[in-house]
Amino acid sequence: MTPETISITDQASTFKLLSDETRLKALLFIQGGEKNVTQICEHLGQSQPAVSHHLALLRVSGLVEARRDAKNNYYSICRDRLRETTALVSELTGRVKRKGA
Repeated sequence: MTPETISITDQASTFKLLSDETRLKALLFIQGGEKNVTQICEHLGQSQPAVSHHLALLRVSGLVEARRDAKNNYYSICRDRLRETTALVSELTGRVKRKGA
């Protein structure tokens, strides 16, 4: 999927999700490899219900994938979806001329 095939609504929703500091911190932490909810809670210094809410939003958007093992949920980055988002950012920043350039 290329940036052109993602709807404007989906792109805007993704950027809104990424504009939240907690969700961005969680994504950056998960980028280092699959993490369970407890690890993410400890890293963020937030309660399990709050972190689970953020992770659910990221999962629905397709930015993270969840895997359940017994009583634990593990989260990992959905690389394809993240590539689509970064491709869009690259395309946008490539088209914008920087001041003084």
